[in-house]
Amino acid sequence: MTLMSGTMISQVIALFLSPILTRIYTPEDYGLLGVYASVVSIISVIGSLKYDAALLLPKKDTNALKLYQICYRILLVLVSVIFLLLILFYNQFLEFLNASSLGVFILLSGVSILFLGSFHINNNLLNRFKRYRGLAVTKVSRTTGTSFGQLGFGIMGVGFTGLIFGRLVGEGLGMFFSRFYLAKTPRFKNAKNDISESDSYLELAKRYKDFPKITAPHALTNASASSLPTLILITFFNSSVVGWFNQCIKVIFLPITLISASTYQVFSQKVTELHNDDKSVRKVTTDTLKKLALIGALPFSFLLFFAPDAFAFVFSEQWRVAGEFAQLLVPNFFMVFIVSPLAYLPILFGQQAKSFKIEIIYLVLRLSAIFVGVYYNDPYIAIGLYGFVSFCTLNYVLLWYLRLANTEL
Repeated sequence: MTLMSGTMISQVIALFLSPILTRIYTPEDYGLLGVYASVVSIISVIGSLKYDAALLLPKKDTNALKLYQICYRILLVLVSVIFLLLILFYNQFLEFLNASSLGVFILLSGVSILFLGSFHINNNLLNRFKRYRGLAVTKVSRTTGTSFGQLGFGIMGVGFTGLIFGRLVGEGLGMFFSRFYLAKTPRFKNAKNDISESDSYLELAKRYKDFPKITAPHALTNASASSLPTLILITFFNSSVVGWFNQCIKVIFLPITLISASTYQVFSQKVTELHNDDKSVRKVTTDTLKKLALIGALPFSFLLFFAPDAFAFVFSEQWRVAGEFAQLLVPNFFMVFIVSPLAYLPILFGQQAKSFKIEIIYLVLRLSAIFVGVYYNDPYIAIGLYGFVSFCTLNYVLLWYLRLANTEL
């Protein structure tokens, strides 16, 4: 509830400002932002080779702190390599993305990767230390910074670049506050003082080697499955289609993030404690699932019937198509809402390998669905099939998670 209350404030502000922003920026502007965001999302998810996902696992805080330092060193190396590649292959990269309008602003993606990577590393350690108030504040600062930044730059009339600059403001604030609260945490300070008692960097890197070997490729596949549709749509259709699609995703994922992402952080911490004490995670898993299903039933039912009119009324008539896309994706959105908080279970039970295989199949199915729409030159077919195969795959994933939790179906 602490996490959700903080996130709620930021999401309410974001939702309040969205009708203003969609009247300042065009679907084409949001399409270019979508291309930029897709590149950042695909790369930043493996910014620390997913060693950050292991920060909950060490029994000793000193080992967690050294693992934290490993994460940062990997992130800095990755960002340096990205900057170098962007500078060397700048024109080829823009041509490949069919997004020459982005121009030099694509170079800012390296900064976004650094900010986002730091944000995720810090937040995972804050979660370990149960600093939920700090986690809530970092979410508020990131979302509100982005929204007000985009509003301010939009009023200045800088075009689509205002969306990118505003995003950078939010990401920078999120990184700053996550580090600020971490530095004030007593357990963090104590671990720094006692770090000589920890295992070596090499020992820790080897102990959690499955994270870069399995979890990182899995996360990359997951991010690609979410971001590659944007890159395919911009290549075969136009930036308006991408703008509608991304606005649909953004608006629906705001409430999903409000509850589902916050639940994931608490759920992962609780099941880790239970598992370390050799206790069953069955009850907390089923309770979490039931509550999420009840919470999501009414709003997702509303979207299923009224999404186009709702989008046109709130964001202006030029965004009605985004509502039509949302209508096609509602079943998928509902499954994401109830399944994603349970995604820590494969990590907890060492089932990353199977989870990775499922993710690869998931990626292939979704991209195939998009290309069917490309073949018929119809974005509605592309997005409708994308939502259908996503819905079916997530149903299978949910059943698997429940079996992992030793739940009677």
